[in-house]
Amino acid sequence: MIVIRALLVLIFAGLIAGDDTVTVDIYAQTAESKHDLISFVYDKSSQSSVVLKENDLARQEYCIGTSYKSLGCFNYMSLDTVRDKLVQLQLNQEGDIERLSLISGADDRIVLKPYEGHPVPNLKPIGAKGQKPKKEPTKKADENGQEAEEDDRSWIQKNWMYVVPPLLILFMSLPADEPQPK
Repeated sequence: MIVIRALLVLIFAGLIAGDDTVTVDIYAQTAESKHDLISFVYDKSSQSSVVLKENDLARQEYCIGTSYKSLGCFNYMSLDTVRDKLVQLQLNQEGDIERLSLISGADDRIVLKPYEGHPVPNLKPIGAKGQKPKKEPTKKADENGQEAEEDDRSWIQKNWMYVVPPLLILFMSLPADEPQPK
């Protein structure tokens, strides 16, 4: 039985060996050591997978990870066997593996979750559409021949500091209006 399964795996792996196939190795890691846990081949074109090997471990807490696309440690769990675990592959729009999960389940060994569309946010909100673009400062040559930026502000914008203090002094020096008796 084991020999037949190994032959089927090798035949299937040979059939799907191409540009669209990826071998994914999942490992279990402790602080002291790293052990191979599951190895499988995923075919992007047919979106199918075959488990190549499974290894049982001593019962202990493990960090479950993979070197595929630098996903690293993606789960932390206590396990001794992978026979009752399920590898869940979440795919992106192109059919590539986006995320991996190792969860409890005994029906299938590997489950593929295809990409599901979702609402796309409005990246250009209404408030940003009405903003005026900033003007580039224009440069003119002054009487000395040097280049200087032209100031396009109004007279009051340029000279408000000379107008406001005298107005404040004027209003503070005026006598307060007293109500007239009736």
